[in-house]
Amino acid sequence: MNTFLVLLVTFLVAALPVVELKGAIPLGLGLAAYYGLDINPWIYFLFAFVGSCLPAPFIIAFLRPVLNYLGKTKMFKGLSKWLHKRFSKRTSAINQKADQKADDYIDNLNDNTDQKSEVRKKRLNWLKYTALFVFVAVPLPLTGCWTGSGIASFMGLKLKVGVPIVVLGNLVAGLLVMAMSLAGFEIAGISLIKF
Repeated sequence: MNTFLVLLVTFLVAALPVVELKGAIPLGLGLAAYYGLDINPWIYFLFAFVGSCLPAPFIIAFLRPVLNYLGKTKMFKGLSKWLHKRFSKRTSAINQKADQKADDYIDNLNDNTDQKSEVRKKRLNWLKYTALFVFVAVPLPLTGCWTGSGIASFMGLKLKVGVPIVVLGNLVAGLLVMAMSLAGFEIAGISLIKF
């Protein structure tokens, strides 16, 4: 297997839901080690990262309209309801926590009511964005780009706000997975770092 095929497999696996970046990085590194490919491991990281981020803008922009359309069909009504319920539940949890934190912060301010409502709105948005970032950045199953983009869609975030949050969270998750993968290969006695 040549380098191009390994990079292509890494890219395509990263674009799949559930597996995403968290499975593509170790897979790419493992294939490189198995086939003795002499390439910098960060190239695999880059291909996995780009492949994983590729679906994010499409999910944020089109998930809700597609689910609404599917909800009107006989065949996909159940799937649409299930997905809608799943994303609504996660979004509502983020919103409730953000509301609680924003209220606690606002209670400590001594400003007038107009300023309090403006500060609350800014603080609430910041907390929601931070919660979404952390959700995507933690490299656990079902917390990657696909789910984070779905949550961003259900939060009603615009592309210019939602995509950077999801991509930065994905970058942090990818760096964590890359560090763990390189450490695991090093412990196994397989040297992957070529300069």
